[in-house]
Amino acid sequence: LEDITRYSRPMAVEDLRSLPGEKLAELSRAVLSHGLATTLEEKRFFALLSLGRKLEDAAREVGFSLREAKKVVRRAIRVLNSREALPDEPQGG
Repeated sequence: LEDITRYSRPMAVEDLRSLPGEKLAELSRAVLSHGLATTLEEKRFFALLSLGRKLEDAAREVGFSLREAKKVVRRAIRVLNSREALPDEPQGG
């Protein structure tokens, strides 16, 4: 992957609600690159998010409830945090 934005600190699960679409896409690319999406539905869900789809739309398209989609994303964030593999925030400006 090229041009990955790095975060200066791990992302808190609570920050998911206010995560802008482009950050959710970056997060999804990190999930896919680290092989954290284990089922076909999760892989499809994160692929849709990485393409810029809204959380609600991607969830509906793969058959997840919004609650289930948030749970999947939170789990991925926790694993990425534990691996210190979340993209960092851009430095400067």
